[in-house]
Amino acid sequence: MTRIIKYIFVVILAVITMLAGFLFTFNINRYKDDIVHAVESQTGRKVSIAGKIHLGLSLLPTLVIENVSLGNAPWGTRPAMLKVRRFEAQLDLRPLLNGDVRLTRFILVQPELYLETDRHGRGNWEITGGGKKQEAGAETSSPPSLSIHHILIEEATVVYRDGRSGRQRSVFIPRLSLNTGSGGVRLALRADYDKQPVRLNGRIASLDTLLGNQPYKVDIKGRLGKVTLYLKGEVQQPLEARGMKLDLKLVARSLRGLHRMGPVSVTASLADEKPGVYAVNSIRTRLGGSEIRGGARLDLNGARPAVNASLDTSRLDLSPLVKGYTSRHARLFSRAALPVAGMRKLDADVDITAAEVVTPELTMRGLKLALRLHRGRLRLIPLSAKVADGDLSGEVDMQSRGSSTVDVRTTLRVKGLKPGLLRNLRGKIRGAPTDITLHAAGRGDSIAAVMAGLNGTFLARMGKGKVQTSSLEKAGGDLLMHTLSLLSPKNNKDAMSDVQCGVIAFHVRRGVARSDKGIAMETNGVNSVGGGEVNLATEKLDLGLRPYARKGLGASVGRMAEVVRLGGTLAHPEPKADTLAAVKTAATVGAAIATGGISLLAVGLYNMATVDEHPCATALAFAGKSKAEAVMAAP
Repeated sequence: MTRIIKYIFVVILAVITMLAGFLFTFNINRYKDDIVHAVESQTGRKVSIAGKIHLGLSLLPTLVIENVSLGNAPWGTRPAMLKVRRFEAQLDLRPLLNGDVRLTRFILVQPELYLETDRHGRGNWEITGGGKKQEAGAETSSPPSLSIHHILIEEATVVYRDGRSGRQRSVFIPRLSLNTGSGGVRLALRADYDKQPVRLNGRIASLDTLLGNQPYKVDIKGRLGKVTLYLKGEVQQPLEARGMKLDLKLVARSLRGLHRMGPVSVTASLADEKPGVYAVNSIRTRLGGSEIRGGARLDLNGARPAVNASLDTSRLDLSPLVKGYTSRHARLFSRAALPVAGMRKLDADVDITAAEVVTPELTMRGLKLALRLHRGRLRLIPLSAKVADGDLSGEVDMQSRGSSTVDVRTTLRVKGLKPGLLRNLRGKIRGAPTDITLHAAGRGDSIAAVMAGLNGTFLARMGKGKVQTSSLEKAGGDLLMHTLSLLSPKNNKDAMSDVQCGVIAFHVRRGVARSDKGIAMETNGVNSVGGGEVNLATEKLDLGLRPYARKGLGASVGRMAEVVRLGGTLAHPEPKADTLAAVKTAATVGAAIATGGISLLAVGLYNMATVDEHPCATALAFAGKSKAEAVMAAP
């Protein structure tokens, strides 16, 4: 952009230089060709003046040129890079005696600036110039100083086109005013960008300071839509963007996509370490009731921009965001396109630590996450945290394929999770240590597409514990907890049912998760076994469990024969029509026994012909495990 500024003022200087020679010539249009030739020789671009040239004679002569255009690069998609309907400059003659140029007023009316890059990323603003190259050792003369007291731009349009993607964005500027005073230049801007109003107000250093590459001070307040930005500091060499010491502050009532999180504020300091390398220090972000701190480094010298960052938070509450998504969407898996193309445009190494991460279903503590993005491959390694006193570990590997598709491989493990510490199961389960293992792989251009073609395995194993039946029949209970309520051999609802083991196992092939007797639970009086299917493409559920009375159980045979089934979708599960009498309330996601939501993965209905004495062993056999692993001893 600095080159654009330079060459725009090359046009101005060329015009003013010619003006000095024919100041008292009334037929100024005779010199139109000379002006055009002078500008073309400096820029190497075609110049056109389709309108007339007017000159007002006084101690402050005013030059007016109408319908001016500056040609585009030879490879450009439009003939002109710059068009101006009216150009007006008022010159103070007295500084010319000292070789300086001072404009008291400079006005552009309806300028149209078209910026674009080619497929290699080269910009049309890279003007090489058309004049002869200066011989080595030749003396150079410094250009005359240029100062402008008042700049006014009205009804301007700036368009940018990306030559690689073909995407185009534009900014409309109804008014831009810069007035020079004793305290610098006062800036006032009104614009519209992406249907959002833009406002800038404040003080900056003079144009002469900028073109002279001298220390440049800024103190600006800006507004984009509902976001307010403050920028204050100094740049020692503005044309090279060197010697930065800038303080930034961003304040908003909310941000798009995060509006449910509440008010947002970000403060940071920006400095350059060396050419092309910038440091963002003392980052402090407040998002609702959460705060994130850290620092980052941006290196623009490589084949791709590279970001290194370290972020830390004592508490990150994602509950409003998660609740907002589930309340607005009928599907659990988003169909929005993944930013695959962007994965190849940036390298990143980001380390994240969080003392506490809160969601509606669970709380993670001691989260450690390393994000590595290189050459289109994104990895989350390692991922570790504490969940309900259990140890969570795993990794996620995403490799971009082309411009829109990504391969995803995931391994997650939870060891020793205590279900009774999960929010929906608090006070309902004692003991019952649970291990969970997930291996999955898929490909697609969205989360929904990846899930629709997913392959993998899932296994959850619960050890000995007790389940309280007093609240099992209340609204919000999980399907398996309703089952326990129906199977309780005692009438005392405050009693605790002994659970010997529990298993949920299934295989996932091409987006369909199936379980054949892979869902099981053994209590002191009742065994339950089931299975079924969940279609991850349609998100439809079909899960079933059938209880069997163990010897000595004083329960109703009729109640033991009832099958407990769950249908609906992952986002909105509901009891099957033929089980409304057995299941008193709708089942919900997130209260699955021992897993805080995993029960939705156990699916379908199987009509058991014979009683299974060891359903947990059977379920583990389906998962490819030994029957000896069926019962886990309590720690």
